[in-house]
Amino acid sequence: MAKQSLEFIQDGRYHKASFVSAGTTVVQVHRDYEPNDIFGSLGVYAYLDGMPPVRIHYWTKYSGSNDMIFQVDVPAGVNVEIVSDYPVSSCNILTEE
Repeated sequence: MAKQSLEFIQDGRYHKASFVSAGTTVVQVHRDYEPNDIFGSLGVYAYLDGMPPVRIHYWTKYSGSNDMIFQVDVPAGVNVEIVSDYPVSSCNILTEE
């Protein structure tokens, strides 16, 4: 198993991070929290070079939370982008390398 940290970059109102899949990947995200806030949405997109991103997972601002863990199951070599409406303070991925 290989662990990697992802850094999110603010792009307009979104916070984005990307990686190239090495196969089945587990992602854990920790988003900043302010009392009385509703967490923004979180989406996961996959795409091949030169093609538009395709949404493969999506949590609305009501179904997401500050701490999330989920699996991204796309073949090795596919680009993956995680997009959050809310700032992400840390994110780690674990692959089956």
